[in-house]
Amino acid sequence: MDAGPLPPTAVRASFALFVGVVVLSLLNAVIQISFRISGATVLVGALIEAVLFLVLGSQMRVGRLWARVTLMSVAWVFVAVSLLALFGLNGSFGRNLDGLVLFTLGYVTAKLAMIVAATVLMYRPSTRGYFH
Repeated sequence: MDAGPLPPTAVRASFALFVGVVVLSLLNAVIQISFRISGATVLVGALIEAVLFLVLGSQMRVGRLWARVTLMSVAWVFVAVSLLALFGLNGSFGRNLDGLVLFTLGYVTAKLAMIVAATVLMYRPSTRGYFH
């Protein structure tokens, strides 16, 4: 059985970054629940994010143009939400920066960087011919 052409390196790297975003989101949800900061709502949100990124990312990885466009749109919505979370943390900067605030700051910054890098990689010129 022919699996088709191998995805360009940029597409594989983009998918790997989106998987990293999913791992970070699920890790954040588990930490927030374990420290009793948030309820199950955070876990539900992380699971929805995981399903979206994994399903759309796997379709993007096999060359579906619609998945690439949809994934970019969904990713940038999460960028906007992450930026709002960063601005929400701004009130904690003047007070004590406890470990959880620092973790959240690092998590959100890493998530932003990974989403931006993944979407840039999806649209590299070397990937144009791969999507149909």
